[in-house]
Amino acid sequence: MKKILILVSLISFTISLKAQTPETKMWDAELLPLIKTQIKNGNPVYTASYQKLLSEADKWLAKPDPTIVNKPMAPASGDKHDYLSLGKYWWPNPNTRDGLPYIRKDGKTNPEIEKFDRKTLSSFVDGTVRLSLAYYFSDKKEYADKAVSMLRSWYLDSKTRQNPNMNFGQAVPGVTDNKGRPEGIIDASGFIYVTDAIEILHAKDQLTTDDLIGLRKWFSEFCTWLTTSELGIKEGQAANNHSMAYDVQLTRYLLFTGDLITAKRIITEYTSKRLVPQIEADGKQPRELARVTSFHYSIENLRHMIDMCDLGKLLGISLYSTGAQKGSIDMALQFLIPYLGNPAKFPYKDETPNWKAEAGTLANLFYRASLYNPEMTKKYKEIYTDFAENDYIFHLTYYKP
Repeated sequence: MKKILILVSLISFTISLKAQTPETKMWDAELLPLIKTQIKNGNPVYTASYQKLLSEADKWLAKPDPTIVNKPMAPASGDKHDYLSLGKYWWPNPNTRDGLPYIRKDGKTNPEIEKFDRKTLSSFVDGTVRLSLAYYFSDKKEYADKAVSMLRSWYLDSKTRQNPNMNFGQAVPGVTDNKGRPEGIIDASGFIYVTDAIEILHAKDQLTTDDLIGLRKWFSEFCTWLTTSELGIKEGQAANNHSMAYDVQLTRYLLFTGDLITAKRIITEYTSKRLVPQIEADGKQPRELARVTSFHYSIENLRHMIDMCDLGKLLGISLYSTGAQKGSIDMALQFLIPYLGNPAKFPYKDETPNWKAEAGTLANLFYRASLYNPEMTKKYKEIYTDFAENDYIFHLTYYKP
């Protein structure tokens, strides 16, 4: 009788756990409810990160919803609902009276980028992510209400929504003829986490049926734009981190909209199409090492790769290779190990402004990689322990002690 009661209890707990498990794709859907239980039980491993999350989410409750229609000028389309941003590394020409055409200074961020929609989009992503996670872990409805309001403002409200395109992303004055560039698509990368935020809110019935239909419609139209527009097609043909990020975005949105067939095709082609051309047999990423901030871009590209590994895993496709062959993500990670705490030894030109923060980001990737390479699990987790920064979002969505 006692065994039966224990079995019934375990089944009830499992059903309860599944009921509160959102179908997130970037964040581990099985880990989230376990972390929530640990927080409820007062596990000190998560206390500081949880309190930080609530503190940051609280700041959003009284803020207006971010929207791109408040920018100082419309793009060439005349429609302020079209996203507009300036090329990050492009500056006014000092040799001309009007500063045109702008000139490129790789690795040097022009502060003018904050004038338009890039900062607003980033703010929207940060707020939606923090509010949805704060709601999930605390069950405080005010967080969900604000997150839902922000989603409606950005994607659904006809007065404030973004049109589902990036036609004017990372434009360059005097160079792109008032149009955007393929590179501007990477500005929308944060939306991959917004779709997870949507899944959290949907799992707990905080979105209406009309909300969910509208959100899936927006992302379906965005997928169409990504795959049929001139800018989208060219970004998909990029030979560096941009194509990696493009595939992650497109795959995540396809999964959100239910197009599993196309998502699976992209994942299946990823190794031959992206990994092999971009990673040498010794782990170098030559296209990223050619950049002025080469350490940063090597790490950024690895993040896209591991994101795609996680998406592939959901569909039963293994992308993470531990061998020494060309295209191995594991070799690309190991190539950077000697330089984590030794920027002076990095044998490439590099002007990465905050090496310690970049090393912290890389440490997070080693932690995620430890789940794919059992032989290196202990070492990779030690690297995480030694170099991780206080990334409370990572801690609450990936870390399992």
